[in-house]
Amino acid sequence: MGRKFQEGPEKNCDYCGKPLERKRYKNSLEDMGRFKERRYCDKFCFGKALVKEEVTLAGYRARAKKFRKDVCESCGSKENLDTHHRDGNVENNEPDNIATLCETCHMQGHWKNRKNPERAKCRICGLPAKGKGLCSKHYFREKRHGDPEYKKGSHNQSGCKGIQ
Repeated sequence: MGRKFQEGPEKNCDYCGKPLERKRYKNSLEDMGRFKERRYCDKFCFGKALVKEEVTLAGYRARAKKFRKDVCESCGSKENLDTHHRDGNVENNEPDNIATLCETCHMQGHWKNRKNPERAKCRICGLPAKGKGLCSKHYFREKRHGDPEYKKGSHNQSGCKGIQ
């Protein structure tokens, strides 16, 4: 004798709302544990549920790759090609806004344009600031020596009687 038939919990498809039933395989029913985990009535509903309403950043980048050419527009290289949005807006995937650049030219372009132009400047030298309005060099000088304008040898001039 086989096992007694177990009634499963009443469940509905998370996508379409149809009632879920245990699937039949040849002469047996779907395992109860598997049935309890299942959330969709079929593969179609599962696939439709995975589609997101809003396009993600990865989605915009994938769309931009459709307009990528075979060579770098800057140096003519055919290796390690990237897509670059000329206006900096990844949502603008118009063909005239997409430039094909190799990785080197792409990074050089971002460094030249200083991707964040409104970034704070160091109050001493004018380089991009990391913290407290100072670049990394002056920040660490202040952290180590208490003075962002500290120079080697300047501690002896201030009257310090260190080892001579």
